[in-house]
Amino acid sequence: MHIFRVTIAATALAMLGTVAAQADGLTNASLKGTFPFNETIIAGIAGPPASGPCPTDGAQLTIVQQFSLTNQGTWSFDGVGHVHMDDTGVSVTVNSGASPLIQAGYSEAHCDGTYQVQSNSTVSMDYICSVPAAGGQVQFDVHAVGVVAAHMIQVAVPPAPGGKARVTPVHFASTAGRVLIGCSIVGENTTIAFGK
Repeated sequence: MHIFRVTIAATALAMLGTVAAQADGLTNASLKGTFPFNETIIAGIAGPPASGPCPTDGAQLTIVQQFSLTNQGTWSFDGVGHVHMDDTGVSVTVNSGASPLIQAGYSEAHCDGTYQVQSNSTVSMDYICSVPAAGGQVQFDVHAVGVVAAHMIQVAVPPAPGGKARVTPVHFASTAGRVLIGCSIVGENTTIAFGK
């Protein structure tokens, strides 16, 4: 019985070592290709500040709209630090004191930005996700971190320094330019499936 336990423990350690080695061997150059993903996102959105940028402390926001969405699509990494995503799904929006109070429907987004593979088996990403809207696009300026494991990357928006909720700026972009329209707190749970 003791030998059996030791064999199981040795096998588990060997498997964990293989996963860590795969994750540790990842570089910007080797993270290349188009991979399927699915995700769930929840967010609270506040109006823009009277002047200047969004505050860095999410506790200063007065949330006036909440939305959640579930979607799927593809993440594309080009091997030199650029990332692109396309997704479609379903969203539910709850408006505080506005009519209609609840809206549900089709969701679509296209995101572009940069990525950098870190030495601790994570991928740091900064990207702008654009959602089509009348006359332009609503854009979320996202900072996210992906934790690399064998055959997947788990992506989430990390806390801000000090363990506070990270504030994500929301802009409206059109041919006239880009204007800050809100500040949000975004919770993201994304799983990217990939092979190396």
